[in-house]
Amino acid sequence: MNTLIPGFVHTPVTPFTSDLKVDYACLEKLLEFHLKSGAEAIATPMHVAESVSLSDVEQRAHFDFVMKHVNGRVPVLAHVSDSATGVAASRADYAQAHGAKAIICTSPYYWTPPAHMVHEHFAQVAKAAKSPFTFSTRQGR
Repeated sequence: MNTLIPGFVHTPVTPFTSDLKVDYACLEKLLEFHLKSGAEAIATPMHVAESVSLSDVEQRAHFDFVMKHVNGRVPVLAHVSDSATGVAASRADYAQAHGAKAIICTSPYYWTPPAHMVHEHFAQVAKAAKSPFTFSTRQGR
């Protein structure tokens, strides 16, 4: 497996228009700001970037936009977390197939599955990712 050591990973927020659509003109400006400010990688769309507020279709469109705009200047890390394992695995597969250099996934949220189910969740997402993979669980598990 490849090793990815990106350095400073920036996570741009996701701007919205007044009708709650992603404001891609503003996102483009934010990406340029991060790139000019020393980002050595971009992680998107993380929770701080409203990932849980975006539908699966919106998350893919967001990721595609970031990939196109960054255009290989720095690695893009795709955040694929979802409480549904199949959705997270599908996002990982999509992101990897569309140029993500690594996959980021958190443990299922909004419910507390037993440890063996968390392990299975990560195993399925990692299998779909086929690229460097990092994960996080809440403490106490």
